[in-house]
Amino acid sequence: MKKIALSLSALLALSVPSGAQAFDTQQAMRLFMEVSRAGEARLAEPRQLDPRKGAVREVYDGDSLTIIDGDTFALPCENPFPNCAEKIRLVEPDAPESVEPRCDAELPHGLRAKEELAKLLRGRKVRIIRSGKDRFKRTLASAIVPEGNVGEIMIERRLALRYEKGPEAWEFRRAHWCPEFRGVGRSSHRYQ
Repeated sequence: MKKIALSLSALLALSVPSGAQAFDTQQAMRLFMEVSRAGEARLAEPRQLDPRKGAVREVYDGDSLTIIDGDTFALPCENPFPNCAEKIRLVEPDAPESVEPRCDAELPHGLRAKEELAKLLRGRKVRIIRSGKDRFKRTLASAIVPEGNVGEIMIERRLALRYEKGPEAWEFRRAHWCPEFRGVGRSSHRYQ
């Protein structure tokens, strides 16, 4: 594993694809600081700024990722210490919980989703396209493998539901995985 040693000017040269408009200095500094913190993380190719979205894209070896549950994984740390890993929350799906399931019926679905996410990522190059942070300070991102968008694959295989914001959507997802909650709360009309 080679160390990544980049100066800010070298990073700018790698980060802006040919023909793309230049981005502001603050954005370049944030990108530089992220790469500096990443240290020896196993990047399969340089990070690039997607000029259409302003999102940072990078590719990791899927074998270096830590699967947390069916819609969350962590990137590798150079020098492991508590909470050093960047947690990636896939933006497209909401998988059943495997860490703190809301009911007994949800746990087997959550474990299956976690196992399938691991199968989709292991042994492949995984492209990460960041899009922000959630309220738990996890990075929101899409993960792309040769087969396609990992979140969309999880949804297509019925291992996860499409993520929607709001309390009614949350109640619907809870009732989907935990039948005892069907007919309870604002989402009950979806099951009639």
